[in-house]
Amino acid sequence: MRKNALILVLLMISASLAGCVGSDDDDDGVMNNKDKCPNTPAGETVDYDGCSQTQHFSRWAVLIDDLAFMPANWNITVGDLVSWSNLDGGRTHTVTADDGTFDSGNIAMDHQYEFRFNTVGTYSYVCSIHSSMTGTITVNAETTSGDTSGDGNTTTDDNSTT
Repeated sequence: MRKNALILVLLMISASLAGCVGSDDDDDGVMNNKDKCPNTPAGETVDYDGCSQTQHFSRWAVLIDDLAFMPANWNITVGDLVSWSNLDGGRTHTVTADDGTFDSGNIAMDHQYEFRFNTVGTYSYVCSIHSSMTGTITVNAETTSGDTSGDGNTTTDDNSTT
């Protein structure tokens, strides 16, 4: 009887401690609150951020300055993160998808908004305060090179195209 009671107490303690640690929904060994790649496929080895080799993403930067998004257009890959940074001399801006997929709310000077694109498609966006400010993010299933022109060419550091 004592043995059963001890086992029951240990199970209860174990269950309560599991709740304190957090959860790992994709069972990759990285707790949800630190997992930058939720939904890791079963059996894949992950890094410290919970991302497997097939889940690594790129981060793309859009500057908001002089009442414009620069660059206004990006071709990216599923899973990539786009970060909009407001450097526009005290003006407040938004980054609002035409289809409602994302909406930054007001972005004050020296603040930023990030959105991870997990679905293939074309996302047009606008500053809801300054309607002349527009842009487009095109999300592809395959790896892209950050082409912003839409012509398939990639601008290199020396401004030549490939």
